[in-house]
Amino acid sequence: MGDTLNCLLGSVFGGVRHDGRDRREGVGRFLRRFVLWRVGFRWYLFAFVGIPVIAVLSVVVIPGVLGSFQGLGALAPLSLLGVFVYVLFLGGALGEEPGWRGFALPRLQSLHGPLVGSLILGPLWALWHLPLFLTPWNELTTFNVVVFVLATTCLAIMYTWVFNNAKGSVLMAILIHASFNASVTGILAPLFPAPILEDYGLLPILGGFGALGVVLVALTRGRL
Repeated sequence: MGDTLNCLLGSVFGGVRHDGRDRREGVGRFLRRFVLWRVGFRWYLFAFVGIPVIAVLSVVVIPGVLGSFQGLGALAPLSLLGVFVYVLFLGGALGEEPGWRGFALPRLQSLHGPLVGSLILGPLWALWHLPLFLTPWNELTTFNVVVFVLATTCLAIMYTWVFNNAKGSVLMAILIHASFNASVTGILAPLFPAPILEDYGLLPILGGFGALGVVLVALTRGRL
């Protein structure tokens, strides 16, 4: 089983061996992408404004959601900041992105191109989250897993687009991840306490971010 897994990962990520100097240079490049912040203001704008707007637009078209709107007074700036800080450090952003976008995405892109690389990474990213379905967050059903895989694959396309246009900045990937999680938890949940948003995981936002993924692929002709 272990040999099979190693062969599979080797075919996906490549099996090139490196000497000590290559490894040191690779680690250096990897770490520098964590502090690559000069990527253009528009990408920060997309992370902190674009993603919350897309999340809201994704759900307001769902019957019953707009009727549950609590008013902007339901948003507490300090609470939202606390949610962002939590998801940044403990909610997956800082813990996951060094692996997904810092390591896996560049290798997948070099082997398979940006679009196919993203289509490979999305399901892998989703399946890594399967233990979530053993918690009260969501029920483990085939439908829910399929929706989750589709949603994370659409998100992976968006991440690749930002990552490539932001000079390969892992910092931007971390901020995008934190902004998305904070938008779902700190904005959608208090503004729209509709049952569908509480009970169906990523299904409500699949339409908006799925449409964004299709548009990005079409506008860039798959080059992202």
